[in-house]
Amino acid sequence: RNDVPLLNEALTLFQGLLKDDDLTVEGKADMQKLIGDIYRHQGDWLKALECYQQSSQLTVRPIYDVFASECLIRLNRPMEAAEMLLSIDTKLLNANEYADYVFTFAVVAIENGNSEFSGRAEQQLRSLSLKEPYFRERRDKFLLDVLDARQQQASRSVIVRIRAALSETLRRTRRYLILQPNLMGIGIDVGRFVDDLTASTQ
Repeated sequence: RNDVPLLNEALTLFQGLLKDDDLTVEGKADMQKLIGDIYRHQGDWLKALECYQQSSQLTVRPIYDVFASECLIRLNRPMEAAEMLLSIDTKLLNANEYADYVFTFAVVAIENGNSEFSGRAEQQLRSLSLKEPYFRERRDKFLLDVLDARQQQASRSVIVRIRAALSETLRRTRRYLILQPNLMGIGIDVGRFVDDLTASTQ
């Protein structure tokens, strides 16, 4: 794979679109989120965090805080990630977004080693209903990791493994979401642009 030129091209495109005066507030928020996704693919977690936070400031969409929480995990700030997730009203999340929330909370619970968090994560995972076999398998794997962590302190290898599982799960989940920033009154489907770009090089 050689994603760097493609990701840089996408970054330039989205940053240019962000300057368009005809982009609605909601469109700007989604565009910031897409720029954050690119930084996330590049492993620049701090810049990705800043983009998701800017999206959250522009419009109320709790999913932006879920993505920001993953960045905080990657920046080794699990307690801040936990506080952010606990502040989210999950009733405002759609089904796919709630799955993202549950998976991210599971990682936070393991990394914090907090029994209350682990208990909540276990309950959320057990009650999470998913149609796609892949995501059901991911849910079951996260549940096993949470149960293991409750019995004994999570090792570094477990933390690394579950972080990687979270990244892969969220990457695939985003392909089921459709983000449509309103550019000049016309909905443009750009939600899968980054993943499609990188997939084309594989």
